[in-house]
Amino acid sequence: MLLAAVFTGQGVMAKDEIQAAASASYSYSTHKAKGIELHIMQTRADNITFKSLANKKNLEKSGYEGINGGYFPMNGENKTFSIAIENGVPLIPASEKPGYSDGRSNLSNTKTPRGTLVWNGTNFSVQNVRFYTEITGTNKNKSWWAQGGVSMNLGDSDWKTKIKGEDLPNPDGPAQRSAIIGYEKDVYLIVTNNATSASTFRAAIQDRFKITETDNGTSKYKGIFLDGSGSSQMAGRDSKGNKIKNVTGDSRPLVQIITFKK
Repeated sequence: MLLAAVFTGQGVMAKDEIQAAASASYSYSTHKAKGIELHIMQTRADNITFKSLANKKNLEKSGYEGINGGYFPMNGENKTFSIAIENGVPLIPASEKPGYSDGRSNLSNTKTPRGTLVWNGTNFSVQNVRFYTEITGTNKNKSWWAQGGVSMNLGDSDWKTKIKGEDLPNPDGPAQRSAIIGYEKDVYLIVTNNATSASTFRAAIQDRFKITETDNGTSKYKGIFLDGSGSSQMAGRDSKGNKIKNVTGDSRPLVQIITFKK
């Protein structure tokens, strides 16, 4: 079942207005599959931006709309373990948190490259990198961004083998989950607050987009797992202006969020 709505601050939009609305705001929908409910925000790739909450506020209290971003320490420090960079500028200014914990690198216990969703101003790719300087295909004349996490390898039956070493936390246990998916020029921010395995969460996403494993990794949908568990948070409104409810994880403070320019 798919329940769709578009929020622009002006109420319900007609179907033929949805495309225009998405460029200035986002649409919100839910999708039930594999025993869980997905909460989905859709927007244009060029409407995405990153913000730091400095490990001091949760998303609900921040005043922003969007979802949680990459991994971060639970000791209150304002640093991130995931790439979060726009046009070469990291999430946390170097003057505030110098070094590679500011959004310029993917850090993991295994010290291996992690899946990073890259929008180069034209199209999406998932690149396995450790440092942002390893990202390819960007153009200084086009706005670009990159968000680190763990590869989903949508449409690839060998996905578990391929993400081995990317250090996905608690892959098989029950936990809330978050993801970001890129397709053509659109972005989908996805959260479930149903405790589930990474495999079930991924399967529900593939159900939503009609992706099958027979794509053998050639799917045009490019996606990564974001931070999960109590960090899986979404804030926003439906087409009537009502707040999206019960997608708050455990309301823990966050370092990074993925939000909208408009």
